[in-house]
Parts: sequence; structure tokens; C-alpha cells
Amino acid sequence: SAFAASRAVAYAADAVAYAADAAVAAEYDLWLDVRRDANAALSAQSPQETPLWLDANPLKAFWETAQTRMSAAAQKGAGAKTNSGDWTFWIDWYTAHLAGKPLPIHLLEDIVQLPEDLWVNNPAKLHARVMEFYDAWKRSRGRAQSQELLHAAITQFEYDVAERLMRAIPFEEDWRELEDPDLLAEMLKDVASFRKAMDRLKRSLEYEGGARQGGGPIRAYLEDIELEFTQAEEVGKLLVGEIVELRRSLEGLSKREELRAELGHFCEPLDDILRKLSDILQKHFASTLSRFSVLRDVELEEDANPWEVLTTMRDVVEGMRSGAMGELPRLLKKDAESLDLLLDDLERLIRELENAKSAQQVSSLQREINFAMAKILASGSLYVEQANEALPRFSGKAKKVNETIDSATKIERRTIKVAEWADRLSDVFEKF
Repeated sequence: SAFAASRAVAYAADAVAYAADAAVAAEYDLWLDVRRDANAALSAQSPQETPLWLDANPLKAFWETAQTRMSAAAQKGAGAKTNSGDWTFWIDWYTAHLAGKPLPIHLLEDIVQLPEDLWVNNPAKLHARVMEFYDAWKRSRGRAQSQELLHAAITQFEYDVAERLMRAIPFEEDWRELEDPDLLAEMLKDVASFRKAMDRLKRSLEYEGGARQGGGPIRAYLEDIELEFTQAEEVGKLLVGEIVELRRSLEGLSKREELRAELGHFCEPLDDILRKLSDILQKHFASTLSRFSVLRDVELEEDANPWEVLTTMRDVVEGMRSGAMGELPRLLKKDAESLDLLLDDLERLIRELENAKSAQQVSSLQREINFAMAKILASGSLYVEQANEALPRFSGKAKKVNETIDSATKIERRTIKVAEWADRLSDVFEKF
């Protein structure tokens, strides 16, 4: 396959470097990496999706020198009519293999299937054709990834003509599978069992009253989850994305040691409720969970202050609540309050990050913070796009599609950073 060939060439490229540096080759056992790839294949994991090297790249210095030279050649040739000096593809191709995130197979197949005569006799023309394919793929990827990221919003939004506001609604695929009567009946049966367990815990916590101080926040989350399921029965649609976020927030809260100490014997039924809700989401709403997976690549910049980003995100939600001070249709109060709740949970995570003791805790909390921020920002970006589309019906004005909105909604998964994304989105509400 193109992937296998590409992987082999990547190892071959390093083999050349080994020959140039026998001392490094003697110290590094290449067969450890080959064995690791073989084990990955045996366990049904793609070797292409594992880092090229088991440990740190033994040829890091060699590669950095080569990369610097290729980048310099690309800069020197910038603006030229041809791209013969542009080594971007080869840099990105090898860097992707190093990280275990190879370029897509259809792109590699297009390149390896170029005429053999170009590969053998005309390297300059071959390089030009390779760059044509690569540039075209990057343009299409930018458009596709932008929509993919916006599709990872917690909900989408619909203009309510009667109320003249934006209302959160589920994505079609979040609910589509439950249009089947049998699947719907099975889901409702699972939800009924879950709601009974949830109601028992709520009543028990209420009975205990102030004796269990941690019971208040727990009851608040349980009531919000109950409200979502009740509204689903009434209107026939479930905001699955919000259920996912409420479950995540409740799970984070339940892991706090001081709260578990306060809850005492109520910890076991709370953990059971979380397991039941996770099972329901995995069994009936896997498509919703998969929508969010694309946001795992989004990261908070190392030099960014998470508190400043959180403040910017609160400004964004306030802009959604007010509809950019009346310039756009505002977001329904209940839906804005749901985002407030997520921001409050994000604040809790940042506080926990500041008090984290181990490197493992720091890494885990940082990933959770990145993921939570990305979902809220994706929701804000989608609101901007869909509220902008509703603008003519809302105010009679022409659509305000401009560079500011484009910069907040046309985003690439591999390059976007959280603080930058939040700033772009905030600019929309300031300049609208």
C-alpha cells in the first residue's frame, strides 16, 4: 500500500543517515522499532499510527540540519514562478511519520502513481507535480477541516422566527438512529432505568439536606440531566451534546476527594449513575462522541494564560447571549446558561491544574482543559456562522460575511491553537 511504501521509505531515509553516522547506528537497535511495528500489526493497530521511533529520534540532529536547509531553500524560492525550491511536502511527509500521523493515503497514492519516467529521469518536473497535488490537498483539507471542527460543536443552532432568537438544537445524526421505533424503544428502556437510579439518589440527597454539603452541586447536575431527558420526551429531540458535557462535568466533580469524603456512602450510587449514563451514550449516541474526537488535536499554547483565555471565552458567551449587542439574533437564555455551566466547570479544572502535584495529573488536566475549551469555541464559532445566516430574517440587513467571521470559522485542526481561536471569535463580537 501507499502507507506501507511510505513507511518503508521513511525507515530507508534514516538508514542512509545511519550509514553516514555509524556511531549512532551502533548505539541504536533498529529492530526494536521493527518489532514494535510488528506487534502493532498483530494487535490490529496500524503501525503507521505509531511514532516512527520507539524512543527519542536518534537522528534528531541530522534531521534538524536537513530540515533547516530545506526550509531555507523554500524561503529563498518564495515568490518564484515555479515551486522547485519548495520542500514543504517532503518536510511535512517525514515529520508526519515521525509523529505517527501520516498524510492521507489517497494523497500518497496519487503521488506514487505518477509516471515512472518522472521518478527516473525528471526529478524537477516530478517535484513540481508532487507540489501541485500537495497544494491542492491542503486547500481542500482547510475547507473540510473547518467544517469538521464546527461539526464538533456541542449543539447546532436554529433561528426561531416567532421568538426572534437562536435556539440550540441537536445535530441530525445525534438523533437520527433513534427514528427507528425499535432502537427508540430500547433507548427509552435504558433511560428509564437510569432515571430511576438518578431519582433515588436525588431524593436521598434531598432527605439528608445540609448534612451533605457536596450534595447540592451533585443535585444541580442531576436535575439538568433530568431536564434534558424530560424535554426530549416533550419535543421529540435530545440535545445529546449537552448530555455528554453534563456527564463529563458531573464525573469531574465526583472525583474530587473532598466531595467524596462529604458524600460518604452516596459515592457508590453516584458512580453507578455515571456508569449507566456512559453506557447509554456509548450504546445509543456513539456518533455524537465521534463528532467530538476531532478536537483532540487542539491545544492551548504553551505561553497562553488559561485564566485569560477563560475570560475571553466568557466574553464570547456573553456576546452570544446578547447577540453582539443586538446586531445578531441572541441565544436563548437557557442555552446560554448551559454554556455558563460549562465555563464554570472549566474554571474548576484550571484551579485543579494549578494545584496538581504530579506530571501525570498536569498532563491529564491539560488535555481535559484543551478539549473542553475546544468544544465551547466550536459551539461559539458555529453560532456565529448560523446566526449570520439568519441575519436577513432577523433585521432585514444584508449578510455580514467578512474576514473577521471567516477567521473565526475557517479553521484547520492541525494548526489552530486555543488562545488564538478564542481571540478570533471575540473579535467577531467586538467588530460586528
